[in-house]
Amino acid sequence: MRVDSYPLQSISPTIRHARCHLISGRATTLYLPYLLFAALGIAWIILSDRVLLGLNVSRDLIALTSFQTLKGIGFVLCTAGAFYYLHRRNKQALLDSTRSLESFGTIARASYDLIWRCAPSGQDYELLHASDVEKYLDIIEDPEGCVHPADRRGDMAGLVKGTGNKFEPYKTTTRLKVGGVYRYFETWVFPIFDRDGQLAEFFGTCRDVHEFVIAEQSLRRNEEMLRLAAEVGGVGIWEWDIPNNILEVSAETRRQYEADIHSPTDLKRFIHPDDYPEIRGAMLAAKSHCEPFDVQYRIITADQQLRWIHNKGAAVKGDKSGQKHMLGISQDITRLKQAESRLRQLAFYDPLTGLQNRQRGQDFLSHRLRDSEIDGNHVAVCLIDIDYFSSLNETYGPETGDRILLDTAQRLGTLCGPDDLLCRYGADVFLLVLCSSQPSDFLFRLEVLERQLADTLKIDDMRFFVSLSASYAQAPDDGSSANELLCAAQSAMYRAKHNSRGKLVRFSGNMLESSLRFEAIRNALKSAVSQHEFSVFYQPLYHLEDKQLAGFEALVRWTSETLGVVGPDEFIPIAERVGLIGDIDNFVLSEISHQISQWKTAGHDFKTVGFNLSPRNLEEEGCADVFHEKVEQLGLSPDELVLEVTETAMIHDAVTAASNIERLSDLGYALSIDDFGTGFSSLENLFRFTFKKIKIDKSFIQAITNSERHANLVRSVITMAYQLHMDVVAEGVETPDQLRLLR
Repeated sequence: MRVDSYPLQSISPTIRHARCHLISGRATTLYLPYLLFAALGIAWIILSDRVLLGLNVSRDLIALTSFQTLKGIGFVLCTAGAFYYLHRRNKQALLDSTRSLESFGTIARASYDLIWRCAPSGQDYELLHASDVEKYLDIIEDPEGCVHPADRRGDMAGLVKGTGNKFEPYKTTTRLKVGGVYRYFETWVFPIFDRDGQLAEFFGTCRDVHEFVIAEQSLRRNEEMLRLAAEVGGVGIWEWDIPNNILEVSAETRRQYEADIHSPTDLKRFIHPDDYPEIRGAMLAAKSHCEPFDVQYRIITADQQLRWIHNKGAAVKGDKSGQKHMLGISQDITRLKQAESRLRQLAFYDPLTGLQNRQRGQDFLSHRLRDSEIDGNHVAVCLIDIDYFSSLNETYGPETGDRILLDTAQRLGTLCGPDDLLCRYGADVFLLVLCSSQPSDFLFRLEVLERQLADTLKIDDMRFFVSLSASYAQAPDDGSSANELLCAAQSAMYRAKHNSRGKLVRFSGNMLESSLRFEAIRNALKSAVSQHEFSVFYQPLYHLEDKQLAGFEALVRWTSETLGVVGPDEFIPIAERVGLIGDIDNFVLSEISHQISQWKTAGHDFKTVGFNLSPRNLEEEGCADVFHEKVEQLGLSPDELVLEVTETAMIHDAVTAASNIERLSDLGYALSIDDFGTGFSSLENLFRFTFKKIKIDKSFIQAITNSERHANLVRSVITMAYQLHMDVVAEGVETPDQLRLLR
């Protein structure tokens, strides 16, 4: 079907029905002249005959006939004149109606994109007008199929009645497919009736309002999102009509105050008295200068709850009269304030003991040291550490560990004066900052502290012996700043933990030097292997009987770029402590492998090379197999090495060390007890493990010429070793007398 700009006369029967409907209101005016004419005609005939009878007129038939003829001619002329007048009158009325309909059609075509009709059943759609044929080609080809399924009307008459009025025009929104996409159209539906007043058809108009509907939907969606955001975010909106002193608030604002608020006076009743002056001043300044304000204050709600409100707003000038009003938002920030308070508590206080934390303790110490320069008071610090706390915590659980920490905090709290501070400095370390005008007061409190370093604690049905190690440093002798004073106390604590557990150790200068030396060696060790600072020397072993070479002992030496020559008795314990001994052992094994290869190439005959096994390595599960794998990778064999084990390796983790030693013996390695007599010597170890050699420490050898007791002890060890079929190595033979006595 092709739709062009239709002439009005071709718009189907719809326009005819519409025209009849439009002129139906003139029906009475149209028929009235005819009725009057009929009445006048009848009256003319009757009255004219009566007038003729009343006149003295000749009763001649011819005369009467002539008179009737004249009367008829007169009636015809009058009738023709009347009909001509009525014709002209009705023609003008019809022309006026036609022009009205043509104007209506022109306006309709200009105002609407589509004009259509359908049967009363809602079927048989017919498109009467389309403003753009190409654009609405889909609708032209299939008017009914282009309607969205959800918008299709079945019984149109029933739908119109359902609007509440009987067959009244109604407006709706319909989705029609245009270019393959459904677009929104504003649709007006008009019922059309025939001459008998029966519903004949429906006449409708459609106007494309897609952009408007989408914009309206977007606006509603944004408004809904804004409302939800305000509800979820707890944001209230308020407006103050300043001239009329009327305050309009949203539902969220009423919820915040738990009351209806209609004026600033109502608002004042809920604001905390201490905060009211601030918010009043801010709002008055905003009212006077039209500047924004941003305040936080407390309120007491109608149900007596304390809340925090964040209020932001600004005054806005009104119309030309200059009247002002104020707009703003309010937000309940009670939870935020509670969280801030909690964060401050966590940032500066220990949650378990309630004591101030490390940062607060350091800040307090810094302030006290600055104040001491003014008021002349003395400041000292004590670090208190719970001995073996990690073991207690792991063995009995964190709940028992917390009870121990709480009990320790309570005991130490009794030492604090009004100017002192006790804080939790570490996991199991407390810091006590002491302030006094008399240094002698420190001695008294230190004596009290020392008496509290050991105590028995009862938790539930169990009793625990809890000892404390403590260190003490005083300003300005041991440091003038907080950092220096704490470093001094930590150096003393290091000494207390290693030499004097359960005691109070006073800081001395050599402690700091030892700590600095330890740190210097620890830092230098990290790069010593990669920088090739280590070297291996080979100390020969000789038989006293035949003076033949019996083997070598590999000795590692370190020459640091920054520290110079560092002895093995100094750097090896530190390397074991910080976990770098494995790298050193790998380096020494590699050097031994390289040296043995050179000796073999040169044709030298050698026996074995002694290698010191680290006690730390022996405490690791599977150490023996890992070591043997490294030896094989380097091309060495077990019979080329003598593994020297110190007695300390068998006392830290005896079970694991014993397992590794037995495994190494099974793999074919010769084992030697190194530095026998200097550690916790145990004769049981001589029988428990398959040792081939005993090395007597050089401290005994160097004393045998001056001490008969040392000589007898060395003689006893040699005798015992021979009886056990073990070789004996004497270390550090430096004089002929020592050699003679040993022989």
